[in-house]
Amino acid sequence: MKKIIFIMLICFAVLNVVFAQNSYQNPESVAFSSENNVYFISNYGSGRVVVVDENYAIVDTLVSGLNECLGIHLIGNTLYVSCNNRLKGFDIDTGDCVFDLLLPVENWLDGITSDASGNLFVVDTSGRIFIVTISNQNYTVIADTFPNYTQDIEFDEANNRLLVVAWSNNSPIYYLDLSDYSTGQIYGTNIGYFDGISMDDEGNVYVSSHTNSGTVFKFESTLTEDPVEIEGNFNDPAGLYYNSFNDILAVPNFAGNSVEFIDIAGTQSVNKTLENTKQIEVTNFPNPFNPTTTISFETTNLHENTRIEIYNIKGQRIRQFSFFNNQSSIVWDGTNQASQQVSSGLYYVILTQNGEVKAANKMILMK
Repeated sequence: MKKIIFIMLICFAVLNVVFAQNSYQNPESVAFSSENNVYFISNYGSGRVVVVDENYAIVDTLVSGLNECLGIHLIGNTLYVSCNNRLKGFDIDTGDCVFDLLLPVENWLDGITSDASGNLFVVDTSGRIFIVTISNQNYTVIADTFPNYTQDIEFDEANNRLLVVAWSNNSPIYYLDLSDYSTGQIYGTNIGYFDGISMDDEGNVYVSSHTNSGTVFKFESTLTEDPVEIEGNFNDPAGLYYNSFNDILAVPNFAGNSVEFIDIAGTQSVNKTLENTKQIEVTNFPNPFNPTTTISFETTNLHENTRIEIYNIKGQRIRQFSFFNNQSSIVWDGTNQASQQVSSGLYYVILTQNGEVKAANKMILMK
């Protein structure tokens, strides 16, 4: 009998590992290799970059154990990944780390892009943008006036500029001119809470927003007309990627633990891959908030080993809640475990079961 139980425990553990390896955990950013015909997708919740094939199935893990992996960008055979205060590069054939640069960030690194000369540009979410020379790892801050919680950038080759988006109320779309490093607004919006930006070959711009649980917009190339809304079931859509080889817009749903691949030519979703079948979700309202917010969660297997944990941008856990039975929400008053008020800023709310991250969401405390 003991032998049978032992075998069952081993099988259960193996199944858990397989599920974790073949599911998304807070997917954030996407890159595509036309040579290998695969996508690479960073997962903030698990610290993994997974490999997705042409059928939109996870087939491998390129690298794991990363600290707060957010933005990714592919140049040649190297996938660059923003990991808190480090910019790392991994060989997509071997998974070996071939580039590792510590940057003096004020918040943390996020979106990445590159220009026609192969220079890297990386967002520090404090509102700064670095330019990085890959060959010698030299770097310079070329802009520092963008708003706090700047999220993503995209290289606009036709105009030799970067397009910049930020996670703030009524945020416009910004630009950074690469000829003189001047900055400004391109298009004022009443949308805001942008998380990702991408462009197609015709210069049309796609932007993800966390408004109304998640929306993706398409702007025409001049950025002078009102955008149209892309159809889809989004849940905190994050860093977008437009695959020009087959006109597919990849939309990682950070809170939905899924990635949606949208056929822009046909304007329809061709696959919503490997959505978390455990139906676990965590949200909060209002967001941003002051002084309190209600954190709500849905799960099919709520039990005493389920916890809500709140982390600051340094990855430090500042508050933990345990709950039981049919409880489906808690109220956070902006205090830490010692009942001390925490400072304004971005925080992550994490839902765990048995110590494993099941869902996460971003929230902003504004005072």
